[in-house]
Amino acid sequence: MLIDPKLEQDSIFIKELELCQLRLLPDQENPWFILIPKREGAIDWCDLSKTDQHLLTDEINFVCNLLKTNSTPDKLNIGSLGNMVPQLHIHIIARYINDRAWPNAIWGTSAEMPFDMESVKRWSQLVM
Repeated sequence: MLIDPKLEQDSIFIKELELCQLRLLPDQENPWFILIPKREGAIDWCDLSKTDQHLLTDEINFVCNLLKTNSTPDKLNIGSLGNMVPQLHIHIIARYINDRAWPNAIWGTSAEMPFDMESVKRWSQLVM
């Protein structure tokens, strides 16, 4: 499956799930995952079969539970905008009342803390 070059460049591979490739955006302050369904030509949710839609819901739930258990967010943001990259992908972001953008959207903001590559190792181990 081809991943849009922008998604590939801006995120780090974590694991292949049944439907999606799970990737991590390098944000040290707000754990931020992306699920990319491995279906060529999928741009919108309705481009997936009903079976794949249900599987995507299960994989979103998996990532949400992973974040709730391991980063104790105040809120999880789940979104699929696709304005910059049309390939279907789902953002799942841990948000905190005291984060850099709260209560506004976090898109377009930058973390002040540098990304620690140990985070990739930590999340990769938690996903296994």
